[in-house]
Amino acid sequence: SPWDRCTVKYRGDSSGLHKHSPWELFDLNRTKVESQHMDDHCKAQLLSTIEKVEGCKNSEDEYGLRKLRQLVNRFEFLSKVPVPLSLDIIKARLLNDYYRCLEALKYDVRLLVSNAENYSGPESDLTAKMRRLVDQLLEYK
Repeated sequence: SPWDRCTVKYRGDSSGLHKHSPWELFDLNRTKVESQHMDDHCKAQLLSTIEKVEGCKNSEDEYGLRKLRQLVNRFEFLSKVPVPLSLDIIKARLLNDYYRCLEALKYDVRLLVSNAENYSGPESDLTAKMRRLVDQLLEYK
């Protein structure tokens, strides 16, 4: 994983170094480690917006959701896009408290446009649809 940038050698473990992401590490002297996640109101609002977008009669065409679902598993898309994401992945991450703050989610949502630009160009129909989707998802912020 690109996030596993820290290496740790545990006492009594002869298997060698173990890779971890920075947020997995904590001070042993702390008695309680609190899990950070996005506040429930914000999460509920975003999930509601995603449900609304997915439930729109023309959402497949208006927001390019069908095309995006097809692309995220295709070799030519994966070879051009460093972080392949779909709305389904973002939704699953929200449901599983993956995001620790709103900025992290905004970053992923904006990656939808960046990925479309990398794959099909900045003036493509797919990129325009991803911009529309991003605007819809982030309009209340």
